[in-house]
Amino acid sequence: MTNPDDASTGNATRAAPLSNAHPAAGSKEAAPFPTASQASAQSSGGGVGVAAKNSADAAQEAVDKASQAGDAFVRRMVDGAHAAIDKLADAAGPTVDRWASALGNPSDKLSALAGQAGDKKDEWVGDFRQIIRENPIAAIATALAVGAIYVKLSSVPPRANRDADASPSGS
Repeated sequence: MTNPDDASTGNATRAAPLSNAHPAAGSKEAAPFPTASQASAQSSGGGVGVAAKNSADAAQEAVDKASQAGDAFVRRMVDGAHAAIDKLADAAGPTVDRWASALGNPSDKLSALAGQAGDKKDEWVGDFRQIIRENPIAAIATALAVGAIYVKLSSVPPRANRDADASPSGS
């Protein structure tokens, strides 16, 4: 085997110098992959690490701004809802107060009505006692007449029964 660098063999072909073997090593063209020196320069403070950190910081700032904008939006919505509810309460308040005063407390009104009915009952009973004392015979005659009318009305059979009794039987 012959060495291409050996001039004694007469071979004119020589291997390309190492600086030309990789285009990024000596030229200004960008290599598809970084060389060892480029990779060490990027990991020592430049390149991808810094770019990733910058993009993460930018993303965090964007999230913070969006969160603050969302908080402000929610705050405005809550304030608007509170204002609407306060406005409705202010408008409904007088109406509710009018109804409450017109209706009052139902149990108090029922108690007052029961008291009035009791007073009326006592007044009527007192009046009837006075009439009976003044006219005892008329009171007894009236009681007998009311009793007779009650017996007569309660002994009449209902209309359906009267019609069934009035029809001739088939036997």
